[in-house]
Amino acid sequence: MQRRGVVGALVVTGALVAGVGVWASGGGGGPAVADQQAQAVVKAVQGDLNTGFYAPGSIYGGLFSQGTLVEQVERHGGVLVSMASDRTRTVNQGVVLMDVQGKAACYALSFGLGAWTVRVTWQRCPADADLAVARGLLDHRLPDVAPVAPGQYAEDGAGVRALLLGTARTAQTGSDGASSASSAVLGVGTADGVLSAAARIRGVCYFVRMGGAAAAQSTVPLWQAPLDDQRTCGQSQAAAASGTYGEDAAQEG
Repeated sequence: MQRRGVVGALVVTGALVAGVGVWASGGGGGPAVADQQAQAVVKAVQGDLNTGFYAPGSIYGGLFSQGTLVEQVERHGGVLVSMASDRTRTVNQGVVLMDVQGKAACYALSFGLGAWTVRVTWQRCPADADLAVARGLLDHRLPDVAPVAPGQYAEDGAGVRALLLGTARTAQTGSDGASSASSAVLGVGTADGVLSAAARIRGVCYFVRMGGAAAAQSTVPLWQAPLDDQRTCGQSQAAAASGTYGEDAAQEG
């Protein structure tokens, strides 16, 4: 699985996505392009969940993070609107907004622990889904950020700032981007050995995840927060987003 994180640079405001007419539920029901993009996301998440015996030699599978979902949805022309999961990660439900640059449409995304559990269903967009912000997030996707190696950054506010600074420099956003990153951290917390943080850079909210079990340290460390977290952008939201999904079937036997 390719993994990346992003740092952006923009301030955006705009109109809300209007709810659209009710189509049939199931694997599609929305505009054609959005349906195709949503199905591509399904295949990507199925790949994330195919592990061990089910995907011998595959680059997919194993633990992945909300950052992975954000990456995959963005790669297919959409943004993650929201994501929620139960404590066991066996029931994960979210909303994605696809074809953001065209005839935007929303889909409920759900998955459990196996590839066969992944499903998307067309739904009316949430009333507060801001299409202008969503387009801005896609417009300002920047180069990949490699997973954080153990000990690469201090697991505190200084380490988060160093990660943001390094990403800004790699993306060649200039001294202004780097200086913005240095003062962007809004909150940092640690629970069960996992550091989570929220940062806002030129109006865009980002979540950071570092540390934890060795298998989870190869996950995306930095990503644009879901659309419904862009406004509040707090450490509590980052902590809620810091869990991992999936399982390593090879390890489970």
